[in-house]
Amino acid sequence: MTRIAYLPLEIAQNIGAHLPNSSLVVLCCTCKNLYQTLLPLFYRHVQLSQLYHLPMFIDTLYFNSRLRPSLNQTIRSITLTFTVDTLILDMLSCLCPQATALKVIQAKTDIPAILHPSIVKKYRDLVFPNRVPCPARPLAALFNHPHLTSLTLQWSHDPFSAGHCTVFCSLPRNLLDLSLKPGYHSVSVSVVSMLHQSCPKLQALEIHAESFDSISNRHHLVIAENHSLKRLSLCSEEPWPQPWQWFWFIGKKYAHQLCDLTMKGRNTVTNTDHADMELCYTVFAQQHAASLKSLGLFDLFTGDQFWECMRAQPACRLTHVRLDIPDFFATANSVTRPSRLQVAFQYYKATVCSFQLTLPSPPIHTYPHNGLTQVSEALRELEGCHRLTELTLTVPSLNGVHTDTGTIPVNDLLQRCSQLTRLDLQKSTLFMSPRPSNSYHPLVALHLTRCFLREGFLATAFADLPCIKSFTLDQSVVLLDKPNIFPKDPMYLNLPRAKDIALTIRSLCVDVGREHLHFSFGRITLMHTQNDPHPLTWTASQMGMVDPKGKLIVNIPQSEGPAEQRPQGVRSMSLHLQVLVSSVDSLNFEGSALVKK
Repeated sequence: MTRIAYLPLEIAQNIGAHLPNSSLVVLCCTCKNLYQTLLPLFYRHVQLSQLYHLPMFIDTLYFNSRLRPSLNQTIRSITLTFTVDTLILDMLSCLCPQATALKVIQAKTDIPAILHPSIVKKYRDLVFPNRVPCPARPLAALFNHPHLTSLTLQWSHDPFSAGHCTVFCSLPRNLLDLSLKPGYHSVSVSVVSMLHQSCPKLQALEIHAESFDSISNRHHLVIAENHSLKRLSLCSEEPWPQPWQWFWFIGKKYAHQLCDLTMKGRNTVTNTDHADMELCYTVFAQQHAASLKSLGLFDLFTGDQFWECMRAQPACRLTHVRLDIPDFFATANSVTRPSRLQVAFQYYKATVCSFQLTLPSPPIHTYPHNGLTQVSEALRELEGCHRLTELTLTVPSLNGVHTDTGTIPVNDLLQRCSQLTRLDLQKSTLFMSPRPSNSYHPLVALHLTRCFLREGFLATAFADLPCIKSFTLDQSVVLLDKPNIFPKDPMYLNLPRAKDIALTIRSLCVDVGREHLHFSFGRITLMHTQNDPHPLTWTASQMGMVDPKGKLIVNIPQSEGPAEQRPQGVRSMSLHLQVLVSSVDSLNFEGSALVKK
């Protein structure tokens, strides 16, 4: 067999390009030839998380570029998670001429730090020996970068003394994908127009702003139509005053190429001018109702007028819908006063293939009746969507309440949506309704995230899913049928008809009903038949999972979600989970790969 060290340079590099960094380390340590050949591959995707990493990285690029010119020619993406200024961005642009993606992400808790002036002067003289201390145009090197097509700038503070508008005017003209989070600055339509003027080839624009300014005197605006943008996302954490004016701007600014639109903002409605609102929605619908394929509206007030204007336009092509209903919409009479979901969704039943819906927790004074009513209305509207194959449904339960509110009847949902192949259920209490279920359903992927499940639900809910190939239980809680009594027998997760399934269980625990105490599982048993004579059992340890022979499966700590998402008061206990599947492709339990493909 030919040794890799004797292969031609191009073939060895092509092999190394498909290997993870852990394997590249082993190969680079074998001989000098492989070290010289494969070392540049470590710099394909560079991630720097601390400011002091930057001088070492620049030293490596500058001083090694003379010895190995391919080193800085290999870099394709750079990610910085600390505060930078325009000089650093220009340095990286000069030292990485083949980079196609640059990300600068600063967390809100990040304390802005700067390099010592002497270090800055040293690298400025190295990279820009003839550059004056105060250049007339910041980001000149970044602006003239020949290959940069994807740029992400996210910061909580404004690190650019020149001002964010000056930076927006200096973006590379060849950008295709731009993501901005301009700190505490608000965004106006003039800023968006400025971005398109700087980057005329943009195909995807994403802006996460503190707020979006209202549009005043819009009849005097001169708007140049854009014919290249295909995906637009505008997200705000603060109240969005008069958001319908931005729908008018989108209708005027972008041509029919726009096919994906996402808008998010806190709901606020004051002094509503219904005539002006209808005019703005009409302008948007006339331009984009027939071309949009994906639409996402989150916590954003649109009203029934928006959907009526959209429905009035012919040739609907909408296939992906993402809605976060900001208020409770259940109605006593769906004929004379239809719900908002019914108004929004009835025209798109024939085209929608993917639907993501977040329903609000019902008001406490209407609990528990409206908790089931809004879910029933949602399921009734989903019935008849014959092309719907992917569904994500979230019905948040009230704090401290796991039953009767935020509930989803899983078998009823599967029967109404008979064509589903992927189902994601989040932050909800799941149960089985008395309605009989079908004996066959084509569901392939089922993911339950941060859900509450009854003890008997795990044993019966998934018995008739013969096509399922992927099943995930993530950060979910099992509710005992008899609270305050610890279970003695093992709990059952039955998937008897599943074949070659990939099963993942993370942070699964049991609520015993005693002051919100939760207990985790210490053992898991895998069975292929009801009376399997040779079941496999693993036991949890501090280092990982241990098989029956005492062998440690993996030395990886248990995966957990963010602290605010994990149940409080989780204690270790030797609770036993017994899994019944016909055949398993892979089994991952609390970060341990018990069965590998």
